[in-house]
Amino acid sequence: MSAVKFPDWPSALAEDDALSEQQRMGYEITIRWFLGYLKRERQGATFEQAHLFMDEAVAAKRPNDWMKQQWKDALNWFFLTAKRLGVSAPAAFESSHSNAEVKRGRPLKLGGGMKAEALSRPRGPETQTAQLARSEPEWKLRFIKGIRIRHFSYHTEKTYLNWLERFAKFSKTNDLESLPESALTGYLDHMAVVEHVSAGTQRQALNALVFLYREVFKRELGDFGDYRRGGSKKNTPTVLTVAEIERLLVQLPEREALMARLQYGAGLRVSELVRLRIKDIDFERGQVMVRCSKGNKDRVTLLPASLIPALKRHRDAIRKTYEADRQAGVAGVYLPEALARKYKHAGERWEWFWFWPATGLAEDPRARGTTRRHHVLAKTYQQAVSQAARAAGFDKRVTSHALRHSFATHLMESGTDLCRVQELLGHANLETTRIYLHVMNKDMKSPADQLSVA
Repeated sequence: MSAVKFPDWPSALAEDDALSEQQRMGYEITIRWFLGYLKRERQGATFEQAHLFMDEAVAAKRPNDWMKQQWKDALNWFFLTAKRLGVSAPAAFESSHSNAEVKRGRPLKLGGGMKAEALSRPRGPETQTAQLARSEPEWKLRFIKGIRIRHFSYHTEKTYLNWLERFAKFSKTNDLESLPESALTGYLDHMAVVEHVSAGTQRQALNALVFLYREVFKRELGDFGDYRRGGSKKNTPTVLTVAEIERLLVQLPEREALMARLQYGAGLRVSELVRLRIKDIDFERGQVMVRCSKGNKDRVTLLPASLIPALKRHRDAIRKTYEADRQAGVAGVYLPEALARKYKHAGERWEWFWFWPATGLAEDPRARGTTRRHHVLAKTYQQAVSQAARAAGFDKRVTSHALRHSFATHLMESGTDLCRVQELLGHANLETTRIYLHVMNKDMKSPADQLSVA
């Protein structure tokens, strides 16, 4: 049975007048879920894979009969529409859809084809590591368990894991627990002398090593600070004028332009921007609540009054996506493990929904087998800003972080106190904020402007 290749299914679904808007949204969620399952399993869209997907979905979600029928209808639509448009599709699926006698293959029945243990999938970080391949080294399993128990962000987990894998490769062993402290200093020396990394990059690797040995291996490290430091350099931040920001905004798509305006108006890091939830934007008080930011700290920053109407329209628009997810039985949005235990169904509630949700569903990398809606990828937004900057014809390198730099600089130019800017940015050290003093436009003139020679 050949696999169906139907890349234009979103367009066909949008143009299908026989379906209601609610049906189209439900079908889209189910089909994206199915395609994500196929990607994970590295399989093509076949009738047999549809059966396996349904078995797994039913076992994992335990949906009611109405919801199971909607999933079945969505998959039937996918295969039948593919055949109608000339894409080869399994005939047995059409027979199942029409309730005719199936001559080959088995009809799409909803049932417990999964093994009994699949009904109780691992939930917390203590048991999620059991889902990893048994071939994974012990240090990696212990590290993942340790970092998830402590509620570090997934971005930090991936970054630390990358450095630890590089350290294991450098050390030519997976028995990291038995390595002496000299092995750590040797790797840090190698980074500075051979790889010529910056001090910041080297510090990131050091943080990963310290976490593994102190928090996971419970080994108190002595003074191993005698290693070569990476090159230290203070970069001058790129700051845009108001006119340049306006040039940038007009080159962005509507959603990304609104995101950029909020990032500039509130001084947010990209990670803080994309992880905002509905409850984090307080329209009445004119504030943005930044939760669990760098250093696992919360803070309050400014909500531009000029953005409130547009942000409310955006909020009302994504409510339809939220309601479609709930109707389709999609798992609630991700919550930190402690919150998920304390408020069991909070991830399914509107106030916890992402303010910038992704357009499709994807598997949760921290809970294999669970498909849910994540927030928009930071990389997607960053690429949009970089492309807009090129289209705007800037002569300097402009990234999304330049909007945060511009927020801080423009506040200080308008007379805002340095300590207040530090609070709004969430800097732990005032020296970090002082860098913006060097790029402020203080209306000073160069002495060369007094020369009479042209």
